[in-house]
Amino acid sequence: SLEMPVAFVEHAWSARFPLTEVQEQDIARVLTAETPLTKVVLTVCLAGLWPLGQELFHRGAIFGRLRMKHDVRSATFAVAAFYALSTVSSPRGLPSALVMGLGLTAARASTKSTIAALAAHMAFMGSGVYRLFRGPADEGLTRQHASIGAAIAAVAILLLVWRFKRDVVTPVEPAGGAD
Repeated sequence: SLEMPVAFVEHAWSARFPLTEVQEQDIARVLTAETPLTKVVLTVCLAGLWPLGQELFHRGAIFGRLRMKHDVRSATFAVAAFYALSTVSSPRGLPSALVMGLGLTAARASTKSTIAALAAHMAFMGSGVYRLFRGPADEGLTRQHASIGAAIAAVAILLLVWRFKRDVVTPVEPAGGAD
């Protein structure tokens, strides 16, 4: 799951660069769902349409085009960086967006399908919406959760490096040589 590594990075980064009170109020105002209909619309948009659009664009169109001309590793890191830079409105969210982008793009690269990345993205966003409706009591990140997240992130990064090291394909010269 991407939730623990992303939560760890987000927690560490937000401790260093906390939101201002105005930013917290703006976020709370946007995400307030007072009626059941508002909750349904918010859930469909945040956990359904938002990930669908991002996955079709980043892991579908962009990754597919880059993968045609570049190796898996280059395409994965390029798409993850582009995802991180294009989905955050301030530098504060960049590290967690990069972790998220790497995980989703690695899922896309290893399965050769956008569906796995889409499912992971929807699950990630859905769990966030669920916590949002449960209330602030579930938002706390304990030291144990942070340690587990760091361990999962480290293992995932090692596996990605190993996997991409194995899958790097060198360009093949066309038969017949150059004229």
